[in-house]
Amino acid sequence: MNRVLLSLAITVVLNLPTYGTLQRPDIIIYNGVVYELRTPSPNRILPLDTLWKDQKVKQRLYPHPIAMSSNCWRGYVAIWEIANDTLYLKGIDAWQEDPKKSIIPLKGDDVRVDPSAGAVKVDLRKLFPQRFKDQRIEADWFSGNLTLAIGGFNNVVEEFTLQFKNGKISANPKNSETADHGQLPDLSKYVCNTKFFSMPESVNINDINDVLLLVKANPDRYEPHIMLAIALVANHKIEPAINEFEIVDRLAAKVSDHEVLARLTYEDYYAMVLFIAAEQRLAKEPDGLKSLRMFQQVLGMDNSLLREKKILSRCYLYVAIISLTRGSYDSAIRAAEDGWRIAIEEDDTESMGLLEKVRDRAKTLREKLQRYKHLDTRPKLSEDAISGISSLIKDRPQTIPAPDHGEAKQDN
Repeated sequence: MNRVLLSLAITVVLNLPTYGTLQRPDIIIYNGVVYELRTPSPNRILPLDTLWKDQKVKQRLYPHPIAMSSNCWRGYVAIWEIANDTLYLKGIDAWQEDPKKSIIPLKGDDVRVDPSAGAVKVDLRKLFPQRFKDQRIEADWFSGNLTLAIGGFNNVVEEFTLQFKNGKISANPKNSETADHGQLPDLSKYVCNTKFFSMPESVNINDINDVLLLVKANPDRYEPHIMLAIALVANHKIEPAINEFEIVDRLAAKVSDHEVLARLTYEDYYAMVLFIAAEQRLAKEPDGLKSLRMFQQVLGMDNSLLREKKILSRCYLYVAIISLTRGSYDSAIRAAEDGWRIAIEEDDTESMGLLEKVRDRAKTLREKLQRYKHLDTRPKLSEDAISGISSLIKDRPQTIPAPDHGEAKQDN
């Protein structure tokens, strides 16, 4: 892969507009491609919502361990698959409370109820035991239209609608650029069966539709999704590119051959695109908290591309400023001091001056806060809570697993 292409694409989009936060969509896999699931008007009910017989069960689902999230009010993300023109439910990404595990015994006869301690991942087999078969559930209860899309609502890369009757496809898409998504073009020239992935010369890496064929021809490989992410960046579609990198993470996690992973790394790409998205989001966010989490994630990743572009100090500057405005003075000081050292390496005198101002301001405010330490209203952790948290921390690994390169039938 030509790393220069991504660098050029990133240079073009450093000042693009931002996009709003939406509800997390269900995921659906069709012809080996991962799509977001949407419900077109007038049928806006998701397939799983029509199955719940006991609405109380649905109300007890959470996107995080016994905690709701503003980007997933329904409490779950369903994973669907279309195989042989049939809709199947493959899994539900959600948490439930196990009341028995939520009761924590204390000294004597005392107990403490902690819902988060009883948090368990949803088990599809236990949730629908009568319907569960072959590690999935046939959605024979669902009739209606479903829209499959790649990209955000403002950045649609591909989108088409399928009509279902009793869980079976009953009509081909009507609003797609391709006449029939059920009949894919000849993908044989896009298939790569070698150990190390090679992109056909005929593929234009800046053409999203061209790279999509590469993804469809190699649905279980992570490398084509990296190329799709690059194509999305080149076409100024930042948030869809982030979605693609999340898919890359999931697929790459299944690869056990370290030589394959080392041959095509991508974390520095991911970090740069995430930085751009966070910078865009910051322009519209009232408090900057989501952007802060994204910048912090970038700093924990391979940020060599940010160093190469001499903008890593800017990432530290954003973390320092947002932390300062949120009253996290220690975090602001640490970020400012680390960023200042990076700014020296980048010869960025402007960032150096700003980082010094943020650091000094954070130190001043921290000193004022310490004078009123007795007014701190934060809840204190009890000894039982501290003990419970400590029990979740695993011991450090005693051995480092050796690379398992395996044997390849064919190499490039």
